[in-house]
This record gives sequence, C-alpha cells and structure tokens, in this order.
Amino acid sequence: MDDETAFRIFLSHDKVRSVSLFCDFFTQIDGAMLARRRTWPIGALMKTIILARNTLLLSLLMLGACARDDAPQDSLGAELRVLASSYTAAWNSSDPAKVAAFYAPDGVLTINEGEPARGREAVEAVAQGFMSAFPDLRLSHDRLELDGDRINYHWRLQGTNSGEGGTGNTVDFSGVESWLLSEEGLIQDSLGTYDAQEYARQLYKVPEAIAAMGLSLFPADQSLARAEDGIALEDGSLLVVDQLHGLRKIRPDGSSEPFGKMTVVGYRHEPPESHGGANGMSLEPAGTHVLVADIFGGGIYRVSLKDGQTSRIHLHEYGVNVAVRDSSGAIWFTQSAHNPAEVGEARMWAAIDKPLIEGAIFRIPAEDGRLGFNAELVADGFQFANGLAIDEEAGALYLAESSALRVSRFDVDIAAGTLSNRETIVDGILPDNIELGDDGRLWIGAPLPNTILIWDPKTRETRSLFPEPTAERLAMMDEWVRRRDAGESLLPLVTPAAFAPFPGFVTGIILGAADGRTYFSGLMNTLVVMDEVPGG
Repeated sequence: MDDETAFRIFLSHDKVRSVSLFCDFFTQIDGAMLARRRTWPIGALMKTIILARNTLLLSLLMLGACARDDAPQDSLGAELRVLASSYTAAWNSSDPAKVAAFYAPDGVLTINEGEPARGREAVEAVAQGFMSAFPDLRLSHDRLELDGDRINYHWRLQGTNSGEGGTGNTVDFSGVESWLLSEEGLIQDSLGTYDAQEYARQLYKVPEAIAAMGLSLFPADQSLARAEDGIALEDGSLLVVDQLHGLRKIRPDGSSEPFGKMTVVGYRHEPPESHGGANGMSLEPAGTHVLVADIFGGGIYRVSLKDGQTSRIHLHEYGVNVAVRDSSGAIWFTQSAHNPAEVGEARMWAAIDKPLIEGAIFRIPAEDGRLGFNAELVADGFQFANGLAIDEEAGALYLAESSALRVSRFDVDIAAGTLSNRETIVDGILPDNIELGDDGRLWIGAPLPNTILIWDPKTRETRSLFPEPTAERLAMMDEWVRRRDAGESLLPLVTPAAFAPFPGFVTGIILGAADGRTYFSGLMNTLVVMDEVPGG
C-alpha cells in the first residue's frame, strides 16, 4: 500500500478517534517519506485535501505537535509549508488564475482595509494588477506562524514598475497575509497588510537623473491618465486632459478630480469597445472656456472654466489632434491621419509607424460671433499634422509636423481664413504640442529626442531646456530617420529607452502657472516640473 492510499483510508474514518492515534499514524507516514527523501506530488496532495475536509485542517495545524523527536521542529508542518511554497510559485508564474485557484470559490482578499475582492474572479483581478504593474515580479516568503485560528504568511515583493503607465522605479517591500482556511484547505479569507507609505515612497521616488536636472514630478502619486496637454488656471490649479473623463483638475496640493462633463455629451473611453483620446487643449481668447480635441473619436469639446458645463461643438470624420480659437471666433484644428472613430487609435498609430501624408489643417468659420456648422479644409499634404499655435499680433500660424520632423511657420490672414508663405523654422526633431509664450517665443515639445525647445522669432535661434541628448539618444534619432526614409516600422523604437529617465514622452508645455513653475506634459501619468527656466 503506498503512502497516499494509506492516508486516504485513514481519512475515510467518520472521525479521528484521538489526537494520539493521528500523531502515531502521521509520524509513520512522515518517517517513510523522509526515508525515501521525497514529498508527495502537489496534485496528489490537493486531491487528498479535497477528500480530507474537516480532518485536513486538523492535520495541518497539529503536525508540529506530532513532530518526531529526531526531525526538525516545525510549528505548522510540512504540508502547510508546501501550500505556502505553491502559493508563492503561483504569484511568480505571471498567471493570476493560478493565484485565484488557492482561494475558495467565495473566498475574500482584503488589502490594507480596502475594498474586499470577493470570489476567485475578483482575486484574479487583484493579482493581475500587480503582475501587470511589475512584469518582473518576484515574491518570496520567509516564515509562517499561527495567530489564533489564522495562519500568517509573511512575504516579500520585489520588482520594477515597468508596466503600462509605470514609474520605472524598483520596489522592495514586505507584508503579511493572515489566512483563514476553509474546510477544503483553501483560503477562505485573507487579510493583507503592508506599509503603504513606504511602498509609495519607493514607487514614486524621483529618478536621480531627473533630480540632477533640477526637475521634479507632480502629482507625486502619478495618478493621471494620459495627461497629454494642459493649461494653468488663475486659482493655482492645473487643468489637464484625462483619457478616462476627458479633463482632470489638479489642485496645488496634488489632489485631483474629474472636471467638466465631456462624458455626458459624447466623449467615451470604454475599452475595448471604444478608446477616448482627449488630446490637445487650448484656452480661448476670452479666457472663459477651453477647447479639448479627441484624437481618436474626432470630437471638439468646449468646456466652461466656471462650472464645467460642456458641449460638443464639432464632430470630425477623423480624429482631431488640437483645436485653437482665434479672435474672430473661428476655430482652427489639425487632423493627423485618416482615422475614423471605430479604428481611431489603431489607425493613428499606423500613421506614425509608417508615415502617411494624411495630415491637414481645417477651419470652422464664425460669423457675428456664431460658429459655423461645417469645417473647411485650409491646407493638407502634411505628415501627421500635430500641434498648432496662432500669433495674431505677428500674423503667424505655427504647425508641428511630427512624421516630417519639422515645425513650420505660415503667414495667416485671420479674417480670410487663409495661410501662405510656408517656411521651416525647426527641423531634425519629432515635434508634438507647441505653445506660444507671452513674449512671442514658441515652445516645442519634442518626444524625440525627448526635450523642450524654445524658438525665438527675433533671433531665429532654438535652444533646449534640458541637457544635450546623450550619444545613445542621438543614435536612436538617427535610426528613426533611417527607418522612416526606408519605409520600415518605427514603433519598435518606442520603448522606455526612448524616454528614460522621464516617465514618458515629454510632449506639451503648461505656461503661466500661479506658483511660477513650468509644467511639461506628455503621454504620462504625471507632469514634469521645472522650478525656474534657465535663461528666462
């Protein structure tokens, strides 16, 4: 008779007649396994767990009392150590379903007194969250201990927050799960605790390379969602685009909340069915409203700064990158690609991957202060038309043409709604958002080589706010140009190495903040902050 069969027969009795009998029996089995220098297969053990029901829990907790005099002392026993080791291996498997399988069908996991995850599906979602945030997650456990009717499983988690929207920082922190096992030996209730402040300190610490440049990150908890553009408000707050809600208002203390009612009037981000692309944002000349463009859905939204009242004033057939209003009331906007809403995001990235000449500038005219219904094509033939800025005093309109790696200047006739005399003012970079300063200088967000440039119309000179790109970054820019010219795929170059040490690509500029700082936005979950602009 093998060990497993003997144990099954033993457990088939209606009840354990005495603890002494149990101890004697298990000591014999344990001694046989030690003699053969093997342990039961996990699968066989789990089958036995299911058959054992009430008796199993007793067996796990009494093993220490039954330990042989000549065996190492263990307060809980070999089988529970196997359970803990298997649970640890499940966390290291990159398969959240394996973690959930250790829980009873109605099992509950609660972390730091937060919202309980009830049932295996919810537990699996929790595990998936950690595994997605830390693709290289490594969990280990050092000890188990009894605490009344619970078993405390002490763990240590190490990993790099390199998942989508991650900070890029490494963490190394510890905690404990306090288990209450079901009759089947599965986790019925787990109370998880760890030092949340220490975890946040490690997760959101400013990389040394950023601090060395005199920069910081805001908000510190990196809670934004694709904050691609933004403006400063007079009350000291910032308003940034937010993929989930359309807009988010950030208070000076870093706390934030959704702003406006874009979701009420048609903005939708409900993946995988639809992806919202709140993108470029601009302040109207009167200073009472902002315009927000949806690069995936094609909507242009007008939002009141006073009360957040929102209207969708135009729906374009393709995505809209940014929209800007002039003093006549007309609205100018850029189209980057032929990307209708049903394939808005995928088609946009395709236009970046292998540049297409689908970019254009449109204008919605206004008469007697009333906006027209139809958009008129002003100019086309651009490779991913992106940021747009108008300097009415200088009679200039600026356009960032990302895939063409240049920024152009046009003479603009506001009354007639026409452009002429195009000239390239900056080239050799991949530009994104552009912003006009009060002094007429043009600020340019350049994801490659991931810097902020300032172009002076008086001197016609360009300078970078950040240190000169490294040799590796310059080589990456050269490879981008080579691939573009050869018609090869570009997206494989879009990796953390392309934007490090920043938490993402620096694309936009927020000027005029009440605190005197300058903020830089991008496809990030935070903003980069410069306390003082070098050279004014």
